[in-house]
Amino acid sequence: MLNRHDRNEVIEYLSKTELSEEAEKLLLKRGDHLEIKAYIKTHYLSIDGEVSLIKRNNHREIMLYLSKRSLGDEAQSELIKRGNYIEITTLIEHYPLADIAIDELYNRGNQTEISLWQKTLRK
Repeated sequence: MLNRHDRNEVIEYLSKTELSEEAEKLLLKRGDHLEIKAYIKTHYLSIDGEVSLIKRNNHREIMLYLSKRSLGDEAQSELIKRGNYIEITTLIEHYPLADIAIDELYNRGNQTEISLWQKTLRK
């Protein structure tokens, strides 16, 4: 289906159908923003898919995904390594951090982000 030429048909399909991990990899590798957006608005990505999404370095796609769902441990760590303050604070403010992400947050050393995370522990 992803190899069809009718873009509207592909986008409609992606908004309604959960992909296999192999098809998800193809979707992310193709890199079509509208297709990825259609898919992540309604579906969770696999663990590898989340990491691939972060490594694509597309802020809008990452923020869309975070507006709907959290990330797995590895993807949280990758997001913090990516170093985008807005993405990191969005993750911290809305979702609990995995131990590996907390370690990465401390390694990053941004006191504002660490303080924000510590405040979420007190809530």
